[in-house]
Amino acid sequence: RLWTMTALEYPVDANENPAAADALYASKAKDKILVYDIVDRGTNGGSPKFAKEPTVFADGLAIPLGILPYKDGCYVQHGHDIALLRDTDGDGKADKREVVLTGFGVQDSHLFPHQFTRAPGGWIWMAQGAFNYGKVRGPDGKEVQFDQTRMARFRPDGSEFEITSNGPCNIWGFVMNGEGESFIQEANDFGYPVMPFHEYGNYPGCSNGQWKSYAPEFPATAEFRMGGTGLSGLALTDASGAYPPAWSDVMLVANPIIRKIQAIKMHRSTDSSSGWKLEWLPDFVQTSDEWFRPVAMTLGPDGCVYIVDWYNKIISHNEVPRNHPERDKKRGRIWRVKHKDQKCFPVPDFTKLPEGEIVGKLGGQSLAQSHLAWQMLSDKEKLQDGTVSVLKAAVTEPRETATLPSRGGYGDGYGNVSGIAHIKIPYVTYHLDALRIQAAWVLAAKGLATEKELSEMAKSPNRNVRREAVRLAPYIPGRDDSPMKNPLLLQASNDSDPEVRAETIRAMLPFLTRPGQTGSAHAAGLILRMLKPSQNEPVAPSSQSGKPIKTGDAYVVEFERYLIRLMLERSQAAVMGWLGSADVSPDQRVFAALSLPAKQSAPLLAEGIAKLNRPPSDEEILRLAEAPEAPEVKAALAALIAKPESLQSLLKQKARFDARVLAPRVEGTAKEMLPTT
Repeated sequence: RLWTMTALEYPVDANENPAAADALYASKAKDKILVYDIVDRGTNGGSPKFAKEPTVFADGLAIPLGILPYKDGCYVQHGHDIALLRDTDGDGKADKREVVLTGFGVQDSHLFPHQFTRAPGGWIWMAQGAFNYGKVRGPDGKEVQFDQTRMARFRPDGSEFEITSNGPCNIWGFVMNGEGESFIQEANDFGYPVMPFHEYGNYPGCSNGQWKSYAPEFPATAEFRMGGTGLSGLALTDASGAYPPAWSDVMLVANPIIRKIQAIKMHRSTDSSSGWKLEWLPDFVQTSDEWFRPVAMTLGPDGCVYIVDWYNKIISHNEVPRNHPERDKKRGRIWRVKHKDQKCFPVPDFTKLPEGEIVGKLGGQSLAQSHLAWQMLSDKEKLQDGTVSVLKAAVTEPRETATLPSRGGYGDGYGNVSGIAHIKIPYVTYHLDALRIQAAWVLAAKGLATEKELSEMAKSPNRNVRREAVRLAPYIPGRDDSPMKNPLLLQASNDSDPEVRAETIRAMLPFLTRPGQTGSAHAAGLILRMLKPSQNEPVAPSSQSGKPIKTGDAYVVEFERYLIRLMLERSQAAVMGWLGSADVSPDQRVFAALSLPAKQSAPLLAEGIAKLNRPPSDEEILRLAEAPEAPEVKAALAALIAKPESLQSLLKQKARFDARVLAPRVEGTAKEMLPTT
């Protein structure tokens, strides 16, 4: 089925009229969620055909900007809420509404929560735009301040809502490939038409005020500009089997301002901060139609790209008044782009497929179908024994041939096989590493992944396979809770690839937040051992501010240092537990101390700074000045103030602490420069 929504009520912004906005969301408004049923699933390479008239799945809504089909219904953003609408009686219409999250800001209706995407680990990812501010509450009642442009994630029941990145300025495109690499888009064309999504990353733009003081800025990914001010949609074409090679595995960018679908080829690179080099390709779609306004795209399970066309003579990113008389508020279009020689993938009804056939979709040529397959298998209450053995074989047998289910033949020519009889078949139409990763996601979702599967993945030359093994490692049932005793995590902490190392740091979070267990302190110790000294170069101008920022290896090191500190801040007990160990270097001790509150960390810093083989940093000196009460801190400050460079550091940061406490210890001109009242 094809799901879409209307936006007849758009725009209504609470930053202009809060009462009108709240009244609208409380009313039975004009907007709907629509479903177009497939009436012909495509045969002999033909395109699927949809019903001419849609089913109204839900009505009475107002600007439901984000929707995500899920089991017997869909998630929808509506006003302050994210709700799960369910069709419990099977008539094609929602009859049950459950609010899973509430408290989202509604100040700007073109920036509501959107890009809902299912992700491995049982998460739903989402984005919010620049000018909305709220306090989000889940089923446990805990509030999370959720302001400006951020990515976030939550469980299907709304629990564990967590902010996972800051910036840039409006993320209107999100894509995940078959190997778990994710990409986002910045709307305003500041050099980020496509960029890798790194959990807890900091992308410049409209949310810089939300960053930690020690957060590094993610460098620009493109040396070119796309044109326009509202890039609004990403789609990644299938790597094979759909479009011709020149248009396979290509990132498409919707640009409604200049009425184009543009194209970028992403090349893996070890010479860039992001790990990618972007090549600007010829336009994918051009038109003379002044009403063509592509605002969203998706890759269909048939291998075609589907484009949401706002269909409006007037469209702007705030350049044209919203009450302009030529704005159309009645019509929209959905386009499908099929190559003239393309043989479309048949589109089965996944709800009726035998389990073995769903397994056969994992890692197949259709990216959309492979994602649907791992999600469907993860949602099943219990997998058949034969299915489990097939999944385990797919993970542990990385060869040109491996055991997969089949009817006794090769399959249907699209990488699709069925049944659960085990025979050897070639992987000609499979993406082998995607198959391994997606099979592992399913096993982990069902609590069936073991150290054997993940250890085999950790041997792969493909960093994506190794990274996903690390992502799943903390959730192996029955595994010792100490990461120091986990060979996979120990190996990954020294991996040559920065994505694997970064995932290792993030994988410590479940250990760090297990109170009262030795694994918590051991997790702190493992990531502190990964700590590398900061690098001053290379640097380049920020594409936003023009200020010099770290790039290349210098950025990679700084991002890892940032992640380590961010994780340590989640568990003071873990930090203190590890600092009680004798196996802590002075640099590790000082770095870990900065993750603690000022009064707790200042005495530790005073002790550690004296043992460093380098001058203390501005932040380390500042921390002492923020909590100077302890005797050892007073002594350390007295020694530092005697050094001109340390005194200068304090003077330039005097607005960030109560400088009156230092004035009695400072003489001469410097004393006059410190405020005393």
